[in-house]
Amino acid sequence: IVDSLDAVKFESSSDTDFSDPNLAVMCGKTGLTAGSKSWFYTSVDRCRTWSGPFEIPMFDQLGIAARTDWIVESAESATMLLTATKPDGGEGRVFACRTDDGGKKFRFLSWINSAPKGYEIMPSSVQLTDGSILTTVRCRGSRRDDCWIDLYKSAGDAKTWEYLGRPVPDTGDGGNPGSLVELNDGRLVITYGSRKIPYGIFAVISEDHGVSWSNPIVLRESFGNHDIGYTRSVVRSDSKLVTAYYVNDDPDGERFIEATITDFG
Repeated sequence: IVDSLDAVKFESSSDTDFSDPNLAVMCGKTGLTAGSKSWFYTSVDRCRTWSGPFEIPMFDQLGIAARTDWIVESAESATMLLTATKPDGGEGRVFACRTDDGGKKFRFLSWINSAPKGYEIMPSSVQLTDGSILTTVRCRGSRRDDCWIDLYKSAGDAKTWEYLGRPVPDTGDGGNPGSLVELNDGRLVITYGSRKIPYGIFAVISEDHGVSWSNPIVLRESFGNHDIGYTRSVVRSDSKLVTAYYVNDDPDGERFIEATITDFG
C-alpha cells in the first residue's frame, strides 16, 4: 500500500501484449476504504524491469482496492477482478472489469455480490477449459473472528455469477485470502493461511470443478501467532505447486517470507 498518490506518477496508457509468455502484472493501491485508488505495473522480462504505473479507473465507486487478479484471454483482452468499497465507503465487494485494448481502457462487467453482509474482498480466479471462471473471495461477517472463503462461478463471460459454496468455512481471527489454481490434471487447489489454532498454511482440493472440497491439508505448520498467510500459488511444468506466503515461528518474533513446494501426486 502506498500512503499517498503524491508518491505515484501515472504513465499515460498501457499497451500490453497479454500473450507474452514473459509477462507479469502487479497491482498497487493506496488503501482499502473510501478514497482508495489503484493502479498496475507490467513487466515483459520476468520482473527485471517494469512499466507503469497505469491508473485503474474508479468505475464511479468511492474507492478501489486492487489485489492482482487477472485472467488473460488474448493478446489485447484480459479480465481483472477488483475490490470496491460498499456504498457506505467501507470495504468491500468484488467486481469484474475487462480491457480489450491492451490495458488502455477498462469497462465494468458485473458485481459478484453487490451487497455482502460483512465484506467480500481479495478475489483469486481461474478460467477452466470450458471458459467458465471460478473466483474465491475472502469473507468476513459481523465479527472479526467470523471469517471464511467463498467460491463463485461465472459461465457468462464474467457478466453473471452464481454462488458455488464455502470451500473454507473458518479462516480464523481476521481471516485470510485464498489462492486458487488449477493443477495440470484438472484438480483445483485453494491455498490459504489459517489464523485459528493450530496456525499454518493449508490447502483444500476439488476433483469436481469446485462442487465439493477435501478436508484441509497442512502445507506448513506455524508455531508463532495468527499473523500469517496471504498465499500465492503457481503450478510448475512438473505439476508441483509452489506456494509463497509470510509466516512466523515465534509469537514475539518477526515475520518472514517463505515458499513451500507440494506434490499432490
